[in-house]
Amino acid sequence: MEAVSIVLIVFFIILMAMPLWHGRFWLVDRANFPKIHIPRAAFLFSGVGYPEAKEDGVIAPVFVLSVLNYAFALVSAIFVAVLALAMQVAAFDLMFITLYMLVANLIINFGTAAVCAIITIRKSKSEN
Repeated sequence: MEAVSIVLIVFFIILMAMPLWHGRFWLVDRANFPKIHIPRAAFLFSGVGYPEAKEDGVIAPVFVLSVLNYAFALVSAIFVAVLALAMQVAAFDLMFITLYMLVANLIINFGTAAVCAIITIRKSKSEN
């Protein structure tokens, strides 16, 4: 059972680092947001929704979410390692802690995508 918990911990941490926002930004008009150009690290921000990140850049909300996702994953990995090694917390408990951090990360991602969609809808209504 402990091996399954460890595998799930690693899976949750990888899910935190993955760019889960690609499919949620299809309602967002990219013209409404400032773009950030990252030529050297574009591979970290490109994907399904942004294959042209190196040439065109990514919008600011996507950049912020990407950095936040990577930070969440790094902090979670360090936090789980410290709890496991220094405090001898059981792997089953660490799995739930990591799951709660993943849920918090997903709520932040979905909330940001919803706010960006609302901004796009309001700007398109004001233009018409």
